[in-house]
Amino acid sequence: MIFLRIIITIFILSTLIKLFQTKKSGKISTLNFLLWSILWISVGIVFYKPELSTQFAKTLGIGRGADLMIYASIIVIFYLIFKILAKFERINADITKITRSIAISKAEDNRKDETR
Repeated sequence: MIFLRIIITIFILSTLIKLFQTKKSGKISTLNFLLWSILWISVGIVFYKPELSTQFAKTLGIGRGADLMIYASIIVIFYLIFKILAKFERINADITKITRSIAISKAEDNRKDETR
């Protein structure tokens, strides 16, 4: 158990350090920084004090802390899938605009060449 605690602690701390570096370089928004920080700090708290998740779950009307963690994980996963799909759609729309612009530009160049 001590080995697992060391590994999990190192993982959480390294993830938080990377998160701070990402925020400092401006590659992540403040909102995403706060959400990810809260998530990883919560993982650490629940790992060291699992009874807190059970108490919180009972406050919300859920029987066990493990069930609460599963529900929360599913919600986070669905949210991230939604964000990824939204970004994919934006990228797809941008690629379509760029492709259309290049095609129009090439067509105009071809017309100019034909009239010469």
